[in-house]
Amino acid sequence: MKMGLKVDASLIEDIDNPPYELLNYALNELDRKREKYDKLYSYYCGKQGILSRMLGTPYSQDKDSHVVVNHAKYFTDMITGMMTGNPITYVPQEGNSIEAITEAFNHMNVMAHDMIRI
Repeated sequence: MKMGLKVDASLIEDIDNPPYELLNYALNELDRKREKYDKLYSYYCGKQGILSRMLGTPYSQDKDSHVVVNHAKYFTDMITGMMTGNPITYVPQEGNSIEAITEAFNHMNVMAHDMIRI
């Protein structure tokens, strides 16, 4: 996973030869945030903590349901698509038709709402 760190470039005399203190600072900051980024990446990949949660004991009558909606991936992909200018596309699963949905979207002019205006 790629992680970035914002640093004031005016504090670096030679960008091709950064001081060791800066490198140590950057590595420490990224290590400090690694757990958070790993958790966010897991959520994006659909590996939410609720999937490994167990209620009660193995012999319990408690129902252990795992309902997961991957909003993290949806929001990330939607924003990435909007920011990079990729149009949002709607694709049916094999054997299904979404013609009624696309007609409704066309009637509501959804494409105009999916665009970002600057």
